[in-house]
Amino acid sequence: MEKAILVFILVFVFTNTFAQNPGSYHIQTTEPSSRFLTIDGNKNSEDDFAWIAPSNNSSAQIFTLEPAEDNSFYLKCSNGLYVSIQSGNLTNESTLQIRSKENRDYFKWLFIEYEEEFVIQSKARSSIEISTPIDQNKAYVVTKDFNNGLQQRWKLNPVTQFFAQPLVAVIAPMEKNTLTGPKMYEVSAEINHINLTTHNNDCRRLQGKIIIDIIDSHNSSPCERIIKPGINEASILLDWSGNLKKDYKVREISAPMADEPFFAVHKSRLEDGKLFVRLRSNIKGCHKGGEGHFDYNCDINYSGIFEFDLSHFKKRVGYEGAIFFEGELPIKAKKNGREDPHVLTLYVTLFYNEKKVIK
Repeated sequence: MEKAILVFILVFVFTNTFAQNPGSYHIQTTEPSSRFLTIDGNKNSEDDFAWIAPSNNSSAQIFTLEPAEDNSFYLKCSNGLYVSIQSGNLTNESTLQIRSKENRDYFKWLFIEYEEEFVIQSKARSSIEISTPIDQNKAYVVTKDFNNGLQQRWKLNPVTQFFAQPLVAVIAPMEKNTLTGPKMYEVSAEINHINLTTHNNDCRRLQGKIIIDIIDSHNSSPCERIIKPGINEASILLDWSGNLKKDYKVREISAPMADEPFFAVHKSRLEDGKLFVRLRSNIKGCHKGGEGHFDYNCDINYSGIFEFDLSHFKKRVGYEGAIFFEGELPIKAKKNGREDPHVLTLYVTLFYNEKKVIK
């Protein structure tokens, strides 16, 4: 009799388990409220991560439910890429990664309705959950086993289309200012060298990537990436690619693999310093735990989102208009969710030439 009652309750609660409709939505948290699933607003941002942040009225917080199969959906971002589980890693606390569409279960999502809210569960059977806070307004999102807690509950708010009246009469008087608009510089980012807390050679076993963005703190928006085919298909500052589950390679710290990221940055922001660098990392590393040749574990976690304002950089003026901002950016590791003494420090230079305005 007890089993029959339990079955009845489950059927009653989840009658509308897969009742969600295709369309575009803002995906809002239940607790804390007034936070929304967010991606980087730039295009060509494959391998970026998703997080939660306050509403910013941008397309970076709009997701389209695109029918897949068996009542599941692909979650399409405004930049044309799709939400997936990082590298198909189906263990607990995997981050959400933005990638090109693939016909795999970790790209497909079920919306399980519960009291006018939803648990968003992948077909790979892990659910999206709010994780470690970045600051008082932002937090990571990861996938974990279903637990029906508030941090796994979401609201889907349909996107309303607004059709504004023409603004020609308002915009026309500004045309005379077109040629005197804000100057933009092409700013590059590169690693000069790296310091790593090293107890032994196994500390140099590292896998993963770091993606860099320059953020205009005046309006909290990323500066436009400049994509140069054959040079930088993304903004990868550091690339130690590999399987995050096994086969960690000993890295040559003095010669890191890197993309060559470029950004279009306002002259005024470079002058007033209202910029910061955002690093998004999924790097993990190892540490020897015993005396044996293979007695090491790879649970040193350098992953997360790290932000550094221009106070971390020293400005240096070179010849023929060359300007350098040289910074020391420490990424402090964690192990099993706790602080760890390992630190990965990147010495990063931002460079532009003030005699070369790009637009």
